[in-house]
Amino acid sequence: MLDVRELEETLERAIWSIAEGAGSVDDLSLLHVDERASLAIIDRLIVDAEEALESVRGLRGEERDQVVADFTHTLKGLKTAEAILRPLPPADERESSNGGGDGEADFDDLSYESLEPGEVELQATWSAGQIVVWASGRGAVPEANEALAARLEALGGPPMGWQVHRGVPLPGGVVAESLTIPVKDALGWLVAIGAVEEVDGLGASVIWLGQVAIEGVRLVARGSIVPSLTLGSRSDDGKVEASVRWLPALVNNPAVEALAAAMPGTVTALGGGGSGSTAAAVMAAVVEAIVRESVERMELPAPPPSASSAIDLSEMIIARMDGSPFTAHTGLATDVAKKLDQWSGPVTSLKRPRLVVQLDPPDPGGVWLITVRAPAGRGKLMPVDAAMRGDRASRTVIAEWKRLERLFPELDRAGVRRRGQVALSQDEAWEFMTVGGPTIAAAGFDVRVPRLSKRKASASLRLFAEPPAGSVVG
Repeated sequence: MLDVRELEETLERAIWSIAEGAGSVDDLSLLHVDERASLAIIDRLIVDAEEALESVRGLRGEERDQVVADFTHTLKGLKTAEAILRPLPPADERESSNGGGDGEADFDDLSYESLEPGEVELQATWSAGQIVVWASGRGAVPEANEALAARLEALGGPPMGWQVHRGVPLPGGVVAESLTIPVKDALGWLVAIGAVEEVDGLGASVIWLGQVAIEGVRLVARGSIVPSLTLGSRSDDGKVEASVRWLPALVNNPAVEALAAAMPGTVTALGGGGSGSTAAAVMAAVVEAIVRESVERMELPAPPPSASSAIDLSEMIIARMDGSPFTAHTGLATDVAKKLDQWSGPVTSLKRPRLVVQLDPPDPGGVWLITVRAPAGRGKLMPVDAAMRGDRASRTVIAEWKRLERLFPELDRAGVRRRGQVALSQDEAWEFMTVGGPTIAAAGFDVRVPRLSKRKASASLRLFAEPPAGSVVG
């Protein structure tokens, strides 16, 4: 019986054999022993290969083209191995993505269509803000809508809100009949599904969407949401249609990154962005659904008759927090929308750099030092002051620094010369470790403090001078 580490090492060897075109039947069988573990390893290897490919693109010299070609070939091989466990896009899209059949990463002997049919499971795809469900498996015949509806009922799916969808194209020219539902109507079901690890007849894509929905609920519960003002069509009389939208504050980047790395390919079977943007889009839909329903239960003030002044626009935004559209003066609405975007941008962007705030142990004089560093690529860090200086200073790093300064005003004591370094007293350090640090971490910064000592405290004799009692032994 293999332990966890041995199984992972064996799976990784099998994955590399398949990716390099030398996979055997035993390698294929091993991949299906624990499909979740296999997919996790494949996802990790793909992320590593993508990062390596990105880094070598910046090389100079005659060897660059060959190195880039080698890493590209490796990445294509890993994605071919991934396709064994995840449905592929339609055949015509596969041909275009392979450069018209140039022969790279040839995997004909282990192609999707040649594998034994897999178990039919409920699958879910994200498309235009809707959840699209269908039932099929690797190489299996997809279920018709009647059987799909019965499967949904057996799995506790929402009884209302479903509509017939045009269908999901599968490999081989097959189109799976499908149903679609808005996030708000399926939210309770998704959250319940996301809380379980595995259910018979339920595909990984449905569970993944449930886990993303849970993270969206957590964001709302923590208050990690921000408003935005969306502008629509403009009229000739200087008015514009506007509506309030609610966005998730993605302060916990690692959670989003982990969900993005684990996204099954079926989630984007109908096309769309990358895994990170898809996860963020699903969270945004969950946040919008929860906040809208909550606002609808609130007693809001009556809206003003028009939004032609700054005061009227402010009152209109408060009265229309439920997202219902209203008309406003174009110039005023554009200015407010721009200011809201500038204010919320640092916490809604997936590309926000995560500053590291580190508290070092005290020196012999009892002084604690805090240093702030910024990511410098490939897991390295650099002083935040250096990251903000020069012509190539990152605006996102500067925006994060300003946000950190507002949360931790003690940083202003260092001045410009020692920006990013500040000394704390014993009391200030304790306050940082118990109150300030957790607050900053909750806002999306990486806070690091010294580990508590595991040495047992030893008794000691100390003398304190306290007037008027003289010396006191304690």
